Amino acid sequence: MPTAYTHQLIAEDSKEVISDEVRLADYYFGAQGADSLFFFRFIKFAKHNLGNMLHTDDIYGTFTTMLDFCRTHPEALSYVLGYVTHCASDAVFHPYVYFVAHNRGVTKLLRSICHTRMETDLDSYFLDKLGISVEKYGLPYGVHDINMNVITELYVRVFEAKGVSATRKAVRHAIKNYFRYVRGTTDRRFRKGGFYGFLGKYSLRFRHLAALFRRRATEIDRSFLNEEHREWHYREDESRKSTDSVDELYEKAVDKCRGMLRLFLDAYNGNTELPREEFNTHLLKGINVD
Repeated sequence: MPTAYTHQLIAEDSKEVISDEVRLADYYFGAQGADSLFFFRFIKFAKHNLGNMLHTDDIYGTFTTMLDFCRTHPEALSYVLGYVTHCASDAVFHPYVYFVAHNRGVTKLLRSICHTRMETDLDSYFLDKLGISVEKYGLPYGVHDINMNVITELYVRVFEAKGVSATRKAVRHAIKNYFRYVRGTTDRRFRKGGFYGFLGKYSLRFRHLAALFRRRATEIDRSFLNEEHREWHYREDESRKSTDSVDELYEKAVDKCRGMLRLFLDAYNGNTELPREEFNTHLLKGINVD
């Protein structure tokens, strides 16, 4: 969280600090972070999902491996800079999302439904603020626009550093499945979401499926936006409290992206070491993993 469209918008608003030479298709796909790896051998790794691992395990180690890879493969830099924006955005938004989902869902499935619905409703909301109807929007790149070879090699190297065996073929397949997922959850006439929403009256599983499809901006759950500035806290550290709305979280995410991009580029150019305190945040909890 946030999901594809919001990550894209945040990456667009953050790119003023990067070079014009950055390959935008790779940068924007990088903004989806390791979400494509949730589709890596989906069944076999159901309990030890590699996408989840990259959100939670040795975050700093992932960044240092990527930095080293970029120094020998500069063509990977565009993707990795996008990856930086994904991590920054997740670290800002996830504590709020998990707080809301935990308070609304009495079971794991209901919390997951709430989490998913928040993701898709925020896509609709942030696009609507730009005057764009969600059903008319599409990511400005496709699977054939990205540098698949270098992105695949990057992830193979990251997994090797973590002691995990991942073939190039399997990583490539996961990425392609991610693009299929994005296409499959695009609802141009709001019919898919409506159909599964109807079935969701009889089964929570269908309600969960319905939540994957975005709604019209006029139909979203506005309580997700926290326009009243209700107090919420980090679930892993209740002393960290906030009254931020999602609009304020969006601005904080953009600021964090810009700051982390500058720091990463400084390290890439050999000016400084990559600061551990800035690049070791658990992407789900929003706190440093040390």
